[in-house]
Amino acid sequence: MIKIAIVEDNDNHAEILKSYIERYGDEHNEQFVIERFNNGMQFISEYSATFDIVFMDIEMPVFDGISTARKLREFDDDVCLIFVTNLAKYALVGYEVSAMDYIVKPVKYFNFAMKLEKAVKLRRSKHTGWLMLKIDESVKKISFNEILFVEVFGHAAIIHTDKEAHTTRMTLGALTEKLPKPFFFKCNRSVIINLKYLSEVKDSCAIVGGQNIKISRSKLPDLLETIAEYSIEIGRI
Repeated sequence: MIKIAIVEDNDNHAEILKSYIERYGDEHNEQFVIERFNNGMQFISEYSATFDIVFMDIEMPVFDGISTARKLREFDDDVCLIFVTNLAKYALVGYEVSAMDYIVKPVKYFNFAMKLEKAVKLRRSKHTGWLMLKIDESVKKISFNEILFVEVFGHAAIIHTDKEAHTTRMTLGALTEKLPKPFFFKCNRSVIINLKYLSEVKDSCAIVGGQNIKISRSKLPDLLETIAEYSIEIGRI
């Protein structure tokens, strides 16, 4: 499931983008969750780092697209950003906020579909997304792509990355909701693994980052099915 934000003050233009996304989804068997924001101020004030792709109008009242993008990059430097503009020259400043691309209005479906396809592939290749963790008195952002596996003991979760481990308060259920499928899989009652780092399944164990992680007997068929789904997902890149 790919989550997309449309930041556009014009209702007609926003509806066109939404219809194009839905059409692309139907044509390519993709599932999208689409959320529309009427202006940059609303988008920033309500933002949480859960979006995979953002379509941002540049010319908006009060808080224009460039100002909104600068603010966005202060707390999410990974989301795929695509500007939508009336004048191509405005899109050139998108480089300073790491915009992936831009689309010039009036938006035509064929051009839009190519940009969306590029964004979807980028999202898959990077496991785009973050976990926002409260650690002691601070909040830390960890990319899904960095996570090897997660252990949960009651309300305490240990997030293992290739560099270090982070401990926070979170239940297994809450983590399962936040980690995207089919990239992550719950092997047993207390461990979720990142299939990117799965090197082998042997003797009812998953080998992840050199660690042997027990697979519940009832989970083994589901794991093999999820590995197949993961392979198909990655193969689309």
